Amino acid sequence: MATKTITLSTHGIVIRLDEMRYSGGALIQSELHTSGESAAFTAALDAIESFLLALAVAGVDVEQPAVLEALETALDAIANHVE
Repeated sequence: MATKTITLSTHGIVIRLDEMRYSGGALIQSELHTSGESAAFTAALDAIESFLLALAVAGVDVEQPAVLEALETALDAIANHVE
Protein backbone atom coordinates (compact mmCIF):
# COMPACT_ATOMS: atom_id res chain seq x y z
CA MET A 1 0.00 0.00 0.00
CA ALA A 2 1.47 3.37 -1.01
CA THR A 3 1.92 6.00 1.65
CA LYS A 4 1.92 9.74 1.15
CA THR A 5 4.01 11.67 3.65
CA ILE A 6 3.31 15.36 4.27
CA THR A 7 5.93 17.24 6.25
CA LEU A 8 4.82 20.67 7.38
CA SER A 9 7.36 23.45 7.79
CA THR A 10 6.45 24.01 11.43
CA HIS A 11 6.47 22.19 14.78
CA GLY A 12 7.87 18.96 13.35
CA ILE A 13 4.45 17.98 12.03
CA VAL A 14 4.45 14.90 9.79
CA ILE A 15 1.26 13.38 8.40
CA ARG A 16 1.18 9.97 6.75
CA LEU A 17 -1.74 8.90 4.58
CA ASP A 18 -2.07 5.54 2.89
CA GLU A 19 -3.95 4.92 -0.36
CA MET A 20 -6.96 3.84 1.65
CA ARG A 21 -6.98 7.00 3.77
CA TYR A 22 -10.76 7.01 3.96
CA SER A 23 -10.62 3.71 5.85
CA GLY A 24 -8.66 5.33 8.66
CA GLY A 25 -5.12 4.63 7.51
CA ALA A 26 -3.52 7.89 8.62
CA LEU A 27 -1.34 9.17 11.42
CA ILE A 28 0.17 12.42 12.62
CA GLN A 29 3.32 13.12 14.60
CA SER A 30 4.45 16.46 15.95
CA GLU A 31 6.67 18.27 18.39
CA LEU A 32 3.78 20.28 19.81
CA HIS A 33 3.65 18.54 23.18
CA THR A 34 6.05 19.19 26.04
CA SER A 35 6.49 17.46 29.35
CA GLY A 36 4.55 18.91 32.25
CA GLU A 37 1.72 20.44 30.23
CA SER A 38 -1.72 20.45 31.81
CA ALA A 39 -4.47 18.05 30.79
CA ALA A 40 -6.38 20.96 29.21
CA PHE A 41 -3.33 22.05 27.22
CA THR A 42 -2.72 18.47 26.06
CA ALA A 43 -6.35 18.14 25.00
CA ALA A 44 -6.23 21.39 23.04
CA LEU A 45 -3.08 20.33 21.18
CA ASP A 46 -4.57 16.89 20.52
CA ALA A 47 -7.60 18.63 19.00
CA ILE A 48 -5.35 20.68 16.69
CA GLU A 49 -3.51 17.53 15.59
CA SER A 50 -6.80 15.71 15.00
CA PHE A 51 -8.17 18.59 12.94
CA LEU A 52 -5.04 18.78 10.78
CA LEU A 53 -5.19 15.04 10.21
CA ALA A 54 -8.89 15.25 9.32
CA LEU A 55 -8.19 18.03 6.82
CA ALA A 56 -5.44 15.97 5.17
CA VAL A 57 -7.64 12.86 5.02
CA ALA A 58 -10.39 14.95 3.40
CA GLY A 59 -7.96 16.01 0.69
CA VAL A 60 -7.21 19.55 1.86
CA ASP A 61 -3.68 20.69 1.04
CA VAL A 62 -2.47 21.35 4.58
CA GLU A 63 0.82 22.75 3.26
CA GLN A 64 -0.92 25.87 1.90
CA PRO A 65 0.15 29.14 3.56
CA ALA A 66 -3.39 29.90 4.73
CA VAL A 67 -3.61 26.58 6.59
CA LEU A 68 -0.20 27.11 8.18
CA GLU A 69 -1.17 30.63 9.22
CA ALA A 70 -4.41 29.35 10.73
CA LEU A 71 -2.44 26.68 12.59
CA GLU A 72 -0.12 29.30 14.10
CA THR A 73 -3.09 31.47 15.09
CA ALA A 74 -4.80 28.54 16.81
CA LEU A 75 -1.60 27.58 18.63
CA ASP A 76 -1.12 31.17 19.79
CA ALA A 77 -4.69 31.20 21.12
CA ILE A 78 -4.08 27.97 23.01
CA ALA A 79 -0.85 29.31 24.48
CA ASN A 80 -2.60 32.52 25.57
CA HIS A 81 -5.84 31.07 26.92
CA VAL A 82 -5.33 27.49 28.08
CA GLU A 83 -3.52 26.79 31.31
